[in-house]
Amino acid sequence: MAHRALLLVDLQNDFCAGGALAVPEGDSTVDVANALIDWSLARGEPIVASQDWHPADHGSFASQHQVEPYTEGELDGLAQTFWPDHCVQHSEGRGAASAAQAAGDRRCVPQRAKPDHRQL
Repeated sequence: MAHRALLLVDLQNDFCAGGALAVPEGDSTVDVANALIDWSLARGEPIVASQDWHPADHGSFASQHQVEPYTEGELDGLAQTFWPDHCVQHSEGRGAASAAQAAGDRRCVPQRAKPDHRQL
């Protein structure tokens, strides 16, 4: 017997239009996710979501190195793109994209990273 689950990866405000690190067509992803959420809920299938998050002083943020976002540099001896501050812990941008909250009873798995390390 096959088992299915819906996995929502980083469907968050900061990756949607107007967010700190907006992804092209990110909002259309929310529409697709909502349809899949409804489909999964109707069948009683589990829904699991991951969320990107960082402390305000995360080492991959351009603001921590006084450089412009998307500047290429080095962190811990490895090549690094320095990102705009995004998905900061306790911020609105870190929250689930508003439409995705329709998932109801789902398990959210926050991604973890040390403040001074990049998240892989």
